[in-house]
Parts: sequence; structure tokens; C-alpha cells
Amino acid sequence: MMRNRIFGALLATVSSAAVLSGGMPAMASPTSAPETTQDVVMQAKEDAAKRLATAFTGGLASETRTALDAGDAIALSDVTSPNLRSYASAIAADNAAILQAKGLPDIGNIMEVRLANPETRSALAAGTTPLIAAEPGDHATTLTAIRPDGTTQVIDGAHTPSTPVLVVGYDGDKAMSAGMRILDDGFKSAWPDAAANRDTSNGSLTGTKTVTRLKRIYLDYDEEPFFKGGAEIFALVSGVDKSNKPFMSGNIELTNVDSDKTYYYPNKTLIDWSKLGYDDASLVFMEEDDGTNYKAILQLAIQAVGTVAGGPTGGAVAAVINIFISLLPDELFTDMSDDVDEFHSIRQASGTTGVERTGARNNARIILQNVTVPA
Repeated sequence: MMRNRIFGALLATVSSAAVLSGGMPAMASPTSAPETTQDVVMQAKEDAAKRLATAFTGGLASETRTALDAGDAIALSDVTSPNLRSYASAIAADNAAILQAKGLPDIGNIMEVRLANPETRSALAAGTTPLIAAEPGDHATTLTAIRPDGTTQVIDGAHTPSTPVLVVGYDGDKAMSAGMRILDDGFKSAWPDAAANRDTSNGSLTGTKTVTRLKRIYLDYDEEPFFKGGAEIFALVSGVDKSNKPFMSGNIELTNVDSDKTYYYPNKTLIDWSKLGYDDASLVFMEEDDGTNYKAILQLAIQAVGTVAGGPTGGAVAAVINIFISLLPDELFTDMSDDVDEFHSIRQASGTTGVERTGARNNARIILQNVTVPA
């Protein structure tokens, strides 16, 4: 998962410590309780990786190899054994800790184990003992992996090892989809007028409306180490509704945008102009990350909109995004290249030119395209 520091300290949550029994050793308790979403998620991943490494020699070697023979990533709950019920219970506790820390409801298992170097699949299937590690945090260039015998090895992210590497993390796409539902429901509840207002005057004879879609996007990030998975990008839109009130909308998932320095063609609707009272909108692209707490994002978005006095005068549309970003802790902006990007002053005409636009942080480049759809 391409990592982003943008939401690392939004909300304090519970610790993920769980005690194992029935022949499985307990995980050591941290010296102090995790304080941030990112801390809790990282602790849960580390605990789960240690559990898998220990259980590997206790009955999970065959199950793990068989499960990973079919794909690069599998649900951690699918790697199980009737003889290791305490392991399954502890993994469920780690999963619950991640869901709570990220402000998500009980959507089932999101934890997964991934073969970070798929070219070693045949070696894993043939019985090669793997290295097992928790998916690291932001900007990691090395990976500390555990062998099933308890010894560790530091892996340089710039050099892919010939030994299979199993990385324990969580399904960012599944987390993001659940998070988008939280944001969408929350935005509709906070700004019901914006959700209800529709204007089909631009296509009143045919019952159509104009939407602007993301035709192409390119993210200009540095190369990620081999053990990182793909990015999970989503977008939020700010505008002013037909009642002259600022609002934000979301539920825009860009699940196929996985890597930097690659052109993607999502063809995803970003702006529904029938919701807006003015020809002006702003976009912010964000990334699902260990520290992403969707309830906190919703609260910050509502707070940002509430800070802007009514009406579009004085650049209120752009101000919503700017205030939203300003509410995030300053220490999370130490590496600007890890942010995604913001785009301001988007007009309907922006989707007719085919011209590439560069974001305010110079990290993303996009081409927009207008489409006429049924109202």
C-alpha cells in the first residue's frame, strides 16, 4: 500500500493487544498504549505478523502455502486450522482493533497476507521457509521480517530477495469502500439540500445533465520498495449548492490507480454539475492509509464547511478544501511528496479542453472530460 502521512494522528483509539492461549505464545504488550490511528493499526499488523510466524510452524505452513498458490493476497482469516482456534480468535481481535481505529463498522475480515515477491511463488509452494513481516509504515525503505523460528532479518526495499516474503497488512480497497459509504452517508446527512438539489435546465428538453469525469490521472511519486502494495486513492469535491451554501461530497473511489509514474484512465465521475449553484468546484485527492480514520475525516469536512461564511464570494469553494487541509496536524506535512493533491477553480469548461492540469502540490496531473448523462 502506497503510504501517506496525511491522517496519521486524527483520532486516539483503543489498543489492539490480544492474549493467545492453547499452546500459542502471547504477544508482548507495548510499553505504552498506542495513541493514534496509525499507531493502533501498525501495532495490530505487527501482532498479527508475529502470530502468523509462530503459527506457521504450529500447523499453518501447508494452509498458507496452499492459499497463496492461487493469488498474491489472501484474507488472513482464510489461513486457519482447526487446531489453532486461539490463533483465529487473536487475529479476529487484531482485525477488530483496525476497524475501530479507522472509524469503520464491522465489515468482517479486512486483514490479509500478501506474497510481496510473486516470482518466488514456486519456491514457497515447494517448501521454502518464508520471511514474514508486518506491512511497514510511511516512508519505510527496509523491512524487518521474522522467520518461523523467531529470528529476524532486515530486508533492503531496493533489492528484492529470492526468499518468499509474506507481508501482513489489510485490504485497503475494502477499507476505502466502507469508508466512502460512511462519508457519503455523512455528507448527505450534513447537507441534505445539496444531496436533493438537481437542476436539469442545461438539458431540460432531453432530461439530461452534465458531469465531469476523470479521464486520465498520473501520480508523480518516488519509486516504492518492492514490499509496498498499490495505492488506494479517493477524492472529495467541494462546491456551493443551489441554496448558496458550501458543501462537500465524496464516495469517489479510484481503486485502479495503484502506482506512481503510470497513466490511468478511470473514467470516473468527479463533479455532478446539477448539484452546484455556481460554475466552480474544487477537488482533493487523498490516499487510504494506516492513519485514515473515516469518521474523523467526516468531522473535519463538516467543520471546514461550517467555517466558511455562506456563498461563493471570496473564493469560498476553494476555501473549504484549504480549511479542511489546514485542520490536519502540522506534523503530518513534513514530506509534501507523500500528499496526493488539490485542484481549485474547476469549471464546466475544464472538461471540454482536453488540457492536462497539474495540482497545487505538483504531485498529480489530470485530464477532465465532460459527459452528458440522464438526469
